[in-house]
Amino acid sequence: MQTITIGPFNISLEMLIVSASVLAGYLVFKWRLRIMRNAEVTSIDHLMTNIFIAGLFIWKFSPLILDFQLVIHDPMSLIYLNGGTNGLRIAALFGCIVLMIHTWRKKLAFFMFPDLLLTFYLASSALYGLLYFILLQGGIRSLALGLLGLVMVIVQFKFNNIRMVSFLGLIVTVLWYSVGRTVIAYLGGKNEIVVYGIAAEQLFFLSAACISFLTKIMLERRTGHD
Repeated sequence: MQTITIGPFNISLEMLIVSASVLAGYLVFKWRLRIMRNAEVTSIDHLMTNIFIAGLFIWKFSPLILDFQLVIHDPMSLIYLNGGTNGLRIAALFGCIVLMIHTWRKKLAFFMFPDLLLTFYLASSALYGLLYFILLQGGIRSLALGLLGLVMVIVQFKFNNIRMVSFLGLIVTVLWYSVGRTVIAYLGGKNEIVVYGIAAEQLFFLSAACISFLTKIMLERRTGHD
């Protein structure tokens, strides 16, 4: 594991990449909210800073849950420890639950919650893939994942109009991202074959692409009839 020494701390380079990626996702998330500029997202914009700060505390102190015995025996270890990747997952789950409840209570458009989370994920995965490729020699797969996330974020902002900021826009983004991930699944890595030479990752994203495509057709037909 590659580390960087800052004073008395040895920090994992991968954890720094993950932290930078999460911060990038948060900033792009906030940027998208500002560009959308409508009453529905104003309350989410105000909520996001609180969620981000709370998420940092959850990540930092998650060893109380993930490594309880160690913390009990050495309480000072909390100064040096953090939750790592699993702590980030707990913080992300907390953020998702809070946003979902807020969206439901405020009666916001039902597509708004997954659309904004997708923006966060795409921006985070873009920077993570690129930094992993550059700093940790992640290989062509990491580069491809980073570039795919970057392209999809650009598309989200490029076509940020009434049509794209909608359920149809969300479905189109999921469609093209799933197609990209299906192709990238062939690049490097050891994939567990599930059926007819198709790996689990490929099967998942191929299914997501098919469902998104069928949903897109139905939405366009309904729009045409309206």
